Amino acid sequence: MKKILLLLILLCTISFSNTIGGFGELKWGASREEVTKYLMKTYDLEEYSIYQIRNYTEVTYQSIYFGDVNLREINFYYNKNGQFYKWGAKSYTMRYDKTYLINRYKKAYNLKEKKDSNDVISLTGYPETEGFLIEIYPDRIEYDIEDFNYTFPK
Repeated sequence: MKKILLLLILLCTISFSNTIGGFGELKWGASREEVTKYLMKTYDLEEYSIYQIRNYTEVTYQSIYFGDVNLREINFYYNKNGQFYKWGAKSYTMRYDKTYLINRYKKAYNLKEKKDSNDVISLTGYPETEGFLIEIYPDRIEYDIEDFNYTFPK
């Protein structure tokens, strides 16, 4: 009986984890081919530009929705083994209520809020193995989400 109870507690803890886990249905560690196939099928996107930089590859796509935000540009990063480990994006529209988005992200990912002198609001955190930085400017939002398990492959 105790084993069953411990198993249920463990499953509940895993189920309510506050990680982003990748992007949409994409999981950290996916190959570039898997990411491209998913984005083309789900969002009807094609690769815009590809940059090969020393230990990683960056692939940029244009115009995609993430949650309630229309992202003008999104970059997917792949480590030297070709595994998806990070994404970053920019939105140049602020049609949305910033308070709503801030509260939504803080609650969903257990992020801390900091406002600087230029009215830029930074939401940061390190839940599980991921690093979050979401910056909310007066005219845009920028995302930088990274999984540390795949950042530096062994």
